[in-house]
Amino acid sequence: MTRSQFRPRLALAILLVVYVGLAVAYSLVNPLYEAPDELRHVRYVRHISAYRSLPVQRAGAPRAQSHHPPLYYALGALVSGWVDVEDDVYYQPVENPFWAYRYWEVGNDNKNQYLHGPTRRLGPLYIPRMTGITLVVYLVRWITVLVGAGVVWLTYRIGVHVFPERPGLAVGGAALVAFNPQFLYLSGAVNNDVPAALWGAAVLLVSLDVLSQGPRLATNILLGVLFGLAMLTKIHLVVLFVPIVLAHGMALWRDRDWRDFLRTNIIVIGLALLVSGWWFARNQMLYGDPLGASVHSQLWNSRSPSDGWWALRQELPYLWSTLWGRFGYGQVALPSLVYHGLLVFCGVSLAGYLVPRDRSLRSRPAGLLVSTVAVFVAWVLFYTLVQPAGARGRFLFPALPAFGMLTVGGLQRFSPFRNGWLTTAITGVGMAALALYALGCVLAPAFSPPRPLSEPQIQAVPNPVGADFRSSHGSPDGAVVKMLGHQVAPVDITPGDAVEVTVYWKVM
Repeated sequence: MTRSQFRPRLALAILLVVYVGLAVAYSLVNPLYEAPDELRHVRYVRHISAYRSLPVQRAGAPRAQSHHPPLYYALGALVSGWVDVEDDVYYQPVENPFWAYRYWEVGNDNKNQYLHGPTRRLGPLYIPRMTGITLVVYLVRWITVLVGAGVVWLTYRIGVHVFPERPGLAVGGAALVAFNPQFLYLSGAVNNDVPAALWGAAVLLVSLDVLSQGPRLATNILLGVLFGLAMLTKIHLVVLFVPIVLAHGMALWRDRDWRDFLRTNIIVIGLALLVSGWWFARNQMLYGDPLGASVHSQLWNSRSPSDGWWALRQELPYLWSTLWGRFGYGQVALPSLVYHGLLVFCGVSLAGYLVPRDRSLRSRPAGLLVSTVAVFVAWVLFYTLVQPAGARGRFLFPALPAFGMLTVGGLQRFSPFRNGWLTTAITGVGMAALALYALGCVLAPAFSPPRPLSEPQIQAVPNPVGADFRSSHGSPDGAVVKMLGHQVAPVDITPGDAVEVTVYWKVM
């Protein structure tokens, strides 16, 4: 192995190790069920484990993500089904009654949607007791971390395809994915968006191979199986049909061999339906349509696309912020300066393709990358029109590897060095710093329990009160919590000023 081959592989290995460490840290900082829809994803996994069947969408039934295909949840059930769980499959955790109070504001006040059990402190982390349902959730979370590592590796392989003479850029594009705070956050949570990114990256990689080597039987078989597995993970991955067809079209364009074009796509689509067709047949039998969209629209209050144009204009900033880092159900945001900075960085990088110099990205691979990004953006915009849940950046994860490569390829055009390592260093260090900041300064303070006061700190509490508060449901003489003291700042105020009140409690 030459030095030029060893360096990017070593950099990739370091990148993967750092990614896994950060993703596990994100998973430990993030309490159970605080990630989007995690409770309903876990119910799906538990349903398969407990009943050996798939959940069905029904009005009035406890919510699970029953409209999603089952591949990811079957994997979760496989790795966690051995755990003894006392809780019912559809149990409802205790909700924080104050969660919705000004939940959209940046801060750490009532960001937890649920009340969580006891934890033990391990350095800066608070670790829950790994038993029962908690162990189930963390086993599935950590499988998702490994799936995310697969996404990072596939992104690197995509970069090797599109930048064969600049392998450093492949590492830079992979770093843009690996250190995206939202990708790390969801890699450490139970969700099917990270597995969707895996299949999106895999299909794109094989499509690039079709583009460079031409369609071959083995490649078409692999592409058909991957496409089928993608549709068994998340139904909107059906749009991967666009880059698949485009890759075959560009590969066969020179010879105008449309018969071969038709034959290869029939093989791919036929195998994909052979793998996933049973899911569509099940939906047809249960709901009367192959996608199950009619029942889903009723349960999730979908609207006509013509009624959602206002939402499309309103939701674009939210779409951008949730692509990079907006935690919980969107109530824990990064500072707006971060989103603006990322917008400038990506805009400047993509503007690099206007610089007249040696091309860092050939036209045909660029067309495939752009089409992949475009088709997922179009799908998310359509979803925003019809679904009140609105735009979510995580729905763009299957196109994130393509976007990462386009970004570093454009940024490279400003670099005076041809090998791409300066571009990779800027991207990797910058994104890693953002990931650490989001973890330690945004996510952890928002969700971690406050540190108990030491005895000297208790003695120094201002304005001591010492009042006991009792529960109406407990014993008549048993105090539940003691108010130790309080502090109000500032003391001198005028009408319209903000006042911060700190109350010190001791749980009895």
